[in-house]
Amino acid sequence: MSSSPTQIDTYTLCQRKWAWTALAGLRGIQNESAALGSAVHKVIEVFFRSGMPIDMTTDVGEIAMSGYHLWPSRERVITSEIDTTPLFYPP
Repeated sequence: MSSSPTQIDTYTLCQRKWAWTALAGLRGIQNESAALGSAVHKVIEVFFRSGMPIDMTTDVGEIAMSGYHLWPSRERVITSEIDTTPLFYPP
């Protein structure tokens, strides 16, 4: 089993909470802000793994793109199956 700094911190603060999360796999209920942050991270992860464009019409997409300038420099070119003009995502 590997551990992270967060797991060590949790263990130090409350061994029972650590056991519930690390050993039993139980997670607490996310508050609204944490759920939004998780959704933003998921959208960015999907983009980097699959090249799927980020939907800028959603709050999650807008927030994800607000940090675009901080992402690792890596050009993603997606070619449309219909048109051979390369599309660059994100803009």
